[in-house]
Order: sequence, then structure tokens, then C-alpha cells
Amino acid sequence: MTVFRVGMKLRTVGPSRGGLQQFVPVLHRWIQRALVDGPLVDVVDYSHVSRGPGVVLVAFDANYSIGLSDGCLGVVWSRKRPTGSTLEDTLVLGAKKVVALCAELEAETELEGRLVFDGSVVRIFSNDRLLAPNTAVTEEQWCPALKGVARAFWGECELAIERVSCDPRERFCVDLSAGRSASVRELGARLECHTPE
Repeated sequence: MTVFRVGMKLRTVGPSRGGLQQFVPVLHRWIQRALVDGPLVDVVDYSHVSRGPGVVLVAFDANYSIGLSDGCLGVVWSRKRPTGSTLEDTLVLGAKKVVALCAELEAETELEGRLVFDGSVVRIFSNDRLLAPNTAVTEEQWCPALKGVARAFWGECELAIERVSCDPRERFCVDLSAGRSASVRELGARLECHTPE
């Protein structure tokens, strides 16, 4: 069975200014503009939860959040429903969604250019501890898909894959880094041109 409960995070460069609640009206406008494909349900403000999900845009297929879940501000995409695709295809889909939303946030006039995203590192994680426990075996099984999504993000690069924790009680989570910077606009253009190998 293919793991589909996966997620991805792109972090911002530098500290957050303005607090998480500034994103609530932005995400409500995204619902009104149908910025995200598929049915959008609601916006939920968890900004009061320390290192929580932040402000969440709840959708049918995936949740999108802007928060400090790992201590760093970023945009998170968390898939909830099967895609009917391979793990690599699901991760590339997530990459396209995350990068598009980061580009929208960078361009959001209400935020006055306060957000810039770090296109050199992406965090990828599993929300399915049964099918993808936090083990070296899972890392080995995921390695081809991780390399594939890295090629989609950065092309050929000096890829580093670093497991965030080896604690089996934690979810499987890795940081992919390219060793070079890229803007979300550059990442978006590369992802649009990406064709699976």
C-alpha cells in the first residue's frame, strides 16, 4: 500500500513579524477566491498553541497551514486523501501546492512583503506511523521518491537528506537541502516544467 498521508514544509527566511493571526483574513480570502483546488472547508486559528499548526486552511484533500510547528515559521501541506499515484508523484503534487501558496503569500499586499521563503531546504514527513514508521528501513524505501522530488525542486544538485530524528516515537521526517538558494518563483517555474522520469 502506498503512503499518502504525507506532508511538506517550506520555511521562511528570518523571523516572523506580525504574529500568526495576520494570516486568518488572508486564508479566508483564499477560500473566497478558490485559490486552492478542491472543496475548501474553513480556516481554524490555533495560534494560541505553542509550536502548534498555527492557522490552518482545512480542505477536503489536504490541510494547509502557516505556523511554527518545528519552531520555524513556514507553510505546511498535509495530504489526507489518497491520490492514486506513487509516493514520488504525491510528493511532487505537494511541492507544487506548497510553492504556489508560498508565492501567493510573498505577493500578498496585506503582508507588505514581510515573508520570503527559503527555497534551499524542504521538510518532508509522514503522518502514517503504521505504513511509514520512523526507521532506517522507511528512509531506504523513501529514498528514490525523495531524490525524485528533489530533482523536481532543484534539478541536478548536491542533495543532502537528513533525518530529523531517529526516535521511533516521532514521525518519519527528513530535511532535503540542495546546497543552493532558490526563490519560490524559481521553484514554481521548475516544478511546472517537471516531467516524471
